[in-house]
Amino acid sequence: MKRISIIALVALLGLFAAGSREAAAQSYSNLGNKTYDYSVFRIGIQGGWGYRVYSLSPDLPDYEVSNQNKLKSGIAFGADATWFFSKDMGLGLRYHTMFSSNTITLPSSDAISTIQRQKEDVELTYLAPQLSTRYLFLDRHSVTIDISVGYLTYRDYKDYFLRESDYRVNGSTLGYAGNVGYDFAISPRFAVGASCNIVIGTLKKIKLGGHGKYDEVPLDKEDYISLNHLTLTAGLRFTL
Repeated sequence: MKRISIIALVALLGLFAAGSREAAAQSYSNLGNKTYDYSVFRIGIQGGWGYRVYSLSPDLPDYEVSNQNKLKSGIAFGADATWFFSKDMGLGLRYHTMFSSNTITLPSSDAISTIQRQKEDVELTYLAPQLSTRYLFLDRHSVTIDISVGYLTYRDYKDYFLRESDYRVNGSTLGYAGNVGYDFAISPRFAVGASCNIVIGTLKKIKLGGHGKYDEVPLDKEDYISLNHLTLTAGLRFTL
């Protein structure tokens, strides 16, 4: 629900700003193209695939290596809104989430022990203001490049079946991101597009616990958690 609310907020901000579009667009009225080039506001929603980029400790057991490799990839979705104060430059807000999940069977110490299964969910969320540049060509085509610095969060939840136990890791840090996107205008107000997004961040302390009780734990340098990840997404663009 929180993610849906953020996406809805981004869309509402863009719609609210639409009232000033005509005045802002007048400076472009003599440039000729009415299809896509001179939109002042751009709102995007997208979804696709994400992949985390980090190395695994050589000390991990085989079952955990397999688990971590599966958790590296997952689904990604998000939204962004940009106000272009000139034909080529703009300011905006970007939000996206990457989510991955896996379930494994933990090895038992003897054949009599109850088989124990573990479900692990990992979520990365990024929210930031962004600076955008836009290149318009061939009437309906557009390439955007965005850079941003913002709030990057990490959540790792482990639930153990057959026993009342869980394990939670939370944390947040400063994140840096770059995005390259391509849009194709279907109409003056609607486009489809694809984008590649790279986010960089490192977690140096975490909140560790379960059942609502957490302790803040600083990490040694060799235990820092890399939040670096790449997303490839496609979606809809609305221009005003």
